[in-house]
Amino acid sequence: MRSIILILWAMLAVIVPSSSNAQSAVSATPAELELYFDGIVPYALAQAGIPGAAISVVKGDHVVFAKGYGVADLKTGRRVTPDATLFRIGSISKLLTWTAVMQLAEQGKVSLDQDINSYLDFRIPDTYPGKITLRHLMTHRAGFEDVSQGMTQYGAGPGSLGRYIRDHVPKRIFAPGERIAYSNYGAALAGYIVERVSGETYPGYVERHILTPLGMTRTTLAQPPRGALATMAAKSYVSLAEPEPVAYATVSAAPAGAVASTAADMAHFLIAQLQGGRFGNAAILRPESIAEMHRVQYRAAPGRNGFMLGFWEANRNGYRLIGHSGDWTDFHSLLYFAPESGYGIFVTLNGTGTLGRKLGSDTVRDAIARGFFDRFVAGNMVNEPTVEPRLFDAGRVAGFYRSTRRNESGPQLMRLFEGDDEVEAAADGTITVSSRLAPDGAPKSWRQVGPLTYREVGGQAHLSFVAGKDGKILYWVSDDYPPAMVFERVEGIFATGLVQPLFWFALLGCAVFASAGMITWRRRRKRHEQCERSWIASRAGHGWIALVMIGWVAAAVLGGLSDDLSLLNILRGASMIAVLAAALPALHAGLAIKQSKRKLRWAVEIVGALLALYVAWFLVSQNLASVNNSF
Repeated sequence: MRSIILILWAMLAVIVPSSSNAQSAVSATPAELELYFDGIVPYALAQAGIPGAAISVVKGDHVVFAKGYGVADLKTGRRVTPDATLFRIGSISKLLTWTAVMQLAEQGKVSLDQDINSYLDFRIPDTYPGKITLRHLMTHRAGFEDVSQGMTQYGAGPGSLGRYIRDHVPKRIFAPGERIAYSNYGAALAGYIVERVSGETYPGYVERHILTPLGMTRTTLAQPPRGALATMAAKSYVSLAEPEPVAYATVSAAPAGAVASTAADMAHFLIAQLQGGRFGNAAILRPESIAEMHRVQYRAAPGRNGFMLGFWEANRNGYRLIGHSGDWTDFHSLLYFAPESGYGIFVTLNGTGTLGRKLGSDTVRDAIARGFFDRFVAGNMVNEPTVEPRLFDAGRVAGFYRSTRRNESGPQLMRLFEGDDEVEAAADGTITVSSRLAPDGAPKSWRQVGPLTYREVGGQAHLSFVAGKDGKILYWVSDDYPPAMVFERVEGIFATGLVQPLFWFALLGCAVFASAGMITWRRRRKRHEQCERSWIASRAGHGWIALVMIGWVAAAVLGGLSDDLSLLNILRGASMIAVLAAALPALHAGLAIKQSKRKLRWAVEIVGALLALYVAWFLVSQNLASVNNSF
């Protein structure tokens, strides 16, 4: 199956001229664009198992290409069109929220650098010194943990934005400005500030002040779309292999991802970005405000792509791209533009694909967009020599890393199964990162081109590690990810490499103690030992602990750790009892040491006690014995 993605990349190598030659760009005429997209998009969709796609391309102030491919509805066979098929664009919706914030800043109604609490009717807790500002929200540096509870609703409308904001305030895990940690809540909070300051509902404000001036008449924040737009909405699918559409899900945090739009309408938004805020005779922002939105506000590492006000930076063949991606319920979209060349592209898909996101929709949309810029925009890909072997840092950077976009309040068991990113060093000085996969599904290889800096073997992406003043590695960031993704080093007992084997060893050990107790109980009962009751209690404790851990594993594997609070509460209640039950093996071990002269028995009971106590610590430290629903 993975060979289909390799074939896709092979096709790109043939269709796209060498990116190292600045004179190789092809003139982006409508005929050439259609030749390119017709040559790759239908094949990519079919091979990846994605039902449909829509694409639009702009140059300066006009649309040069817009076309739909595949189907919007597998049951009816309705075809995708660029101007009459609505796709849910996910987090690209945030760009409209940030535009609204900049409009209010232009009018002097908000300041990007003022404490956001001054605009709210409740208070974000002062966990850290320093204020959270709109600039922090726009660059995802407010320090919020990632939360999803309550964000998705089935069979109901989005409800009050203000109620969602007040009821789901995330824990703050970083000081303001310290780290980028991508936050849907932060975008929703900004949208609520737009409501508070403007006196209009968020959807109403966006429609009147952004969509209408840009002529985006087939773009909506209604969930689901209403009236004529309802008949134009595409359905989304896991893949062509699963013909039932994905259930419609409402986004409670509407400013973070509620927009549905067409490729043609999104072309209007691209034009406004390339024309200093103007589309035709209308202007949604001043040129200086657009320039500020496109200015890099923060780089996690020198030389790596930066984050702007709502947008992120990318680099292709030596030229700068600005854009954002969006994903929601098996819709996947991508928007990029190159200010210097005046080109912009929007790509949207209504399926994830048979190989999942990394090797399916992500690969397809990235390949289409990168191939477009490689073919039609001139650029120079600079080659960089590998550093001398004596300068290799591979051993220094190897280890486990965890994304700053994470939740620390809710149950942490899924992290145990998914694992942290592991950086492994090879003898030749190259490294691999477990999450960065090549088209064949294997981890990409990275060669060192500078101090703590690596380049993808056979590619253009870079990966940089950042060290603290003491020389210890703090985190890494890569151009192979959007710059909102930063991965911090995890060491000691919390690293996946240690937690995973300890978890399974403890589960197996407790199960063995409990099973052995059941098997030998009849024989032991006849011996009338003085500590018989404590022995029974000890083995019962092991049994309960093992059952609780198996319950968590089963829930995680079967997908029961999302929004099913009833199951979570049962498991967390059982976990609290398990924490108390861990004292039983410990008490029995103490009694056995006191009453028995057999050192082998001491050793067995001490091991049993340590296993139980480790599980108790694990349940507490991983928030499995917690009542916190902020996740």
